[in-house]
Amino acid sequence: MNLLQIDDKEAYYTASHIGRGVGIVDVLKQLPMLIKLHYNFIPLEVMEKNACEYINLWDRHGVVSEEFYDCILE
Repeated sequence: MNLLQIDDKEAYYTASHIGRGVGIVDVLKQLPMLIKLHYNFIPLEVMEKNACEYINLWDRHGVVSEEFYDCILE
């Protein structure tokens, strides 16, 4: 935005929100690989609340458990 000489406060807020949204979507898309590497970005409190177990988030065929969707929505 600096290269385009845009000096608008609302444009900066919009770009910030878009960047955060893209970051969240990127982490969600990478979760299957990250789980295989034993990285978990989902808080344990949220997983316990939704009765979601770390081992059963994805099965070998790529099917996601229903409890995982509840964790993501929360």
